[in-house]
Order: sequence, then C-alpha cells, then structure tokens
Amino acid sequence: MSERLLKRNKIIEQYIFDPIILKVILIILVLSSGNCRNIDYIDMNQIFDDSLSIFRAQNIYVELLWKYILSRSPGEKHAVKFLNKLMMFLLYAQNLHLHLDYYVHSLKDEIKRMEPIMQSMWPRIDNEEDMNIT
Repeated sequence: MSERLLKRNKIIEQYIFDPIILKVILIILVLSSGNCRNIDYIDMNQIFDDSLSIFRAQNIYVELLWKYILSRSPGEKHAVKFLNKLMMFLLYAQNLHLHLDYYVHSLKDEIKRMEPIMQSMWPRIDNEEDMNIT
C-alpha cells in the first residue's frame, strides 16, 4: 500500500508545477457525480435536480482543460499524450483511493477499539460555551 502511495506522489509531482491544470481538474472532479467515494448513500447522485446542467458545466471545463493543454503543447500529438497520461494518473489515483477506502473500511473493529484512546488524547472540555465564538 505504501509503495502505491509513493508512486502516486511521484506521479503527481509532474502536475504540481502547473496550478491551472490542478484547479481545472479539481473543478471537473467536483462536478462529477461519482466523485471517487465508495459510499453507501443512495441519494448521493441526487443532490441537484438538473444533472444535465452540471454535465454541461463539466463539459465546459473539460473543453477548457483541453484547450489549455493544447496551448501549452508543441502540437496536438503531444497534447493527446499529455492528456492521456493525466487521465491514466487520475484513474490510478481513483483506484488507489478505493483500495485505501476499502482497507480502512475493513478495520472498523480496530477503529472502534481505538476510540477510548483517541478520547483520552483529546479530553472533553466541560464548558463548551467558551469554545463558541459569537
């Protein structure tokens, strides 16, 4: 598992130097209905009624990403190769995320047993009103 995380970090280093690509990808992923989470909520895809408008917005950002990559590449062939590498990385990261999610999900009993330890590390404050800033 740690080898896969290190590989993911090594791959993502290629894209960190261009914050515009990261921002546009983040917007595209936020507009995705299945955003890489293995959650059992049935209504997760029904947060917004007009899914077609979300799809249109996502399409606009995908087109924007393509045009940006095309403008930064020496030719269309290089842009296609870069976009292909980018999509492969995103699929790899999504697959890794699902494996990590499954692994953490399989440790429910261990996490439950750690609860008292976690609570002892951060004791409750008796006067919680002091914490609320108005």
